[in-house]
Amino acid sequence: MTDDKKKTGLAYEDPFLQFNQMIENQIEKFYEDPEVEDAPLKVMTAILIAMTNDAHVLIPVEIPEEAAKLFDPDKIQVGDTITSDTELHYKLIHLTNQAGDVSMPVFTSPEKMEKAGAGGCSTISFFLDEYMKQILNMQDVKGIIINPGEKSFFMSKDVIAFVLAEFESKKSKPHVTGPGAAFKAPKDVPKGFSMVMSEFFANNFADVEKVWFTGLEDGMEESWLFVIKTDSKEPNKIFDRINTMLHLMGTPCPVDYMVGDEKPWPKAELLYEKKMMS
Repeated sequence: MTDDKKKTGLAYEDPFLQFNQMIENQIEKFYEDPEVEDAPLKVMTAILIAMTNDAHVLIPVEIPEEAAKLFDPDKIQVGDTITSDTELHYKLIHLTNQAGDVSMPVFTSPEKMEKAGAGGCSTISFFLDEYMKQILNMQDVKGIIINPGEKSFFMSKDVIAFVLAEFESKKSKPHVTGPGAAFKAPKDVPKGFSMVMSEFFANNFADVEKVWFTGLEDGMEESWLFVIKTDSKEPNKIFDRINTMLHLMGTPCPVDYMVGDEKPWPKAELLYEKKMMS
């Protein structure tokens, strides 16, 4: 543990914070030109993408004196079990403006905490979407403020409710084809797409055996279609992660998903096949 990490208590790098960089980038762009009409929407889009990837935020808390005595950084080892004879309650830190409005602060990274002068605070790393749900039920709280300080982003309860509704509506679901649906060659596939996606599947999904890629015409809609062979009991989580990847790449058309064990039609491309260990 470095001296800096001892000062801040930030010895552990939380993998659930990695997608928050998108949020930070969009907030920076928002401050570069706040008059741009869709600037706040782009921040909220980044928040949605981060939540799709189970993003956490750092929530500053006050810990009771009894708890502070239990956590000795010079003695605690990874895997240690810590018990207390008394029930411990952590107090969420809140912010109050000059008008008396109360907001709940969160940070997207330890660096943002340091920049705001809050590096010495104790924190809880928690799912952003779940914390937003909790804030909606907090009386006398106006909303959430992301990265308090010079460049913060405030979301009222109305905005939080809107973002959560969008989050639920955009959760990927298997496509159910209509009676006139037909497979076809996918349109506007960028160069190198198959190689990038093949690597993406190989590095991110241990429970995916095969992926076929094709086009689909169903009624008035044309889309890309991924047919995925998997034993996962929660394929929607696979679909959500693919959606996030495609969003970052900038897909030119709608995307649909199916779970299947066979090639959907003769011209479908086998995009990925899991290598079996010999």
